[in-house]
Amino acid sequence: MVLIVPEDTLQIAQSVHERARQLSALNLLPIPSIRLEGWWKQFVTLEERYFASGVLKQLIFRTDPQFDSSIASIFYGELNRTCFPGEHDGHLVSILKQRNPCDICLVPVIRDSDPPTKSGPLVLRRVQKALGLSAAHFCWPWLVPKDAKVIIFVDDILGSGTQFGKFLKRWEFHKRVDAKLIYAPAVAHQKGIKTVLDDHPSVVIMTAEELGADHGFFSDHVWSRLSSNTIPSADALAWYMGFAKSRGLTPSVGVLGSGDLALTIGFEHGTPNNSLPLLWYGANGAWVPLLER
Repeated sequence: MVLIVPEDTLQIAQSVHERARQLSALNLLPIPSIRLEGWWKQFVTLEERYFASGVLKQLIFRTDPQFDSSIASIFYGELNRTCFPGEHDGHLVSILKQRNPCDICLVPVIRDSDPPTKSGPLVLRRVQKALGLSAAHFCWPWLVPKDAKVIIFVDDILGSGTQFGKFLKRWEFHKRVDAKLIYAPAVAHQKGIKTVLDDHPSVVIMTAEELGADHGFFSDHVWSRLSSNTIPSADALAWYMGFAKSRGLTPSVGVLGSGDLALTIGFEHGTPNNSLPLLWYGANGAWVPLLER
């Protein structure tokens, strides 16, 4: 598959690359310059540079302070109002700052087979630090007390919903406790929200940022904007499929990322596997990823 790129592709690529360099230097895009350059150099032809430019333009990158703000907006907003209707916005956080036990537990979304580097514990630690919460209210999923009244599952992103469904099934929360189950990812995709609510309608989902089909890199919306309606999204997808396979960007979750969401989102603490593998996959040793997994 060949992409018919604009005549000024070289200028476009240079402009986007230089902008990324500037953001990196200012730490507004906290990606080490050596990693940025290593990733960029892998795109050689005009087609490849044009595609890489589009990825950088579409990249949604949430720094640690931005992630903290998302979590704060959930805990001081909708989550607080759900747990304590009529109370002031800081009531929930105030209670969770106390060392005294309460019937609210904060739990990371992990499975027993997950490695220690899995994002769940990292996210929980980030939440504790950002909000100044007491460790007394944090709990591993297998240690949730039977008398818990509210369980808040904390996560960075709800993607396809598959992982969270497996998580609930593994730890059997509906059987073990009679508690209100609240899933509070900083970012949630509409596909995942629907999957979770269809399979587990009693779960309440609260998020600070919602993504949809238009955020997929190969949506008509994205390519209409990136190419000024000159490159059909189907052509871009066909080109990428060939490129990904030729470069060994074929992780077990697929060349479009988990759930085929084809997202271009990353966090400073890690990148969800719902994003395109060309952003995070480095297991083959031949590809330099742009973002940390």
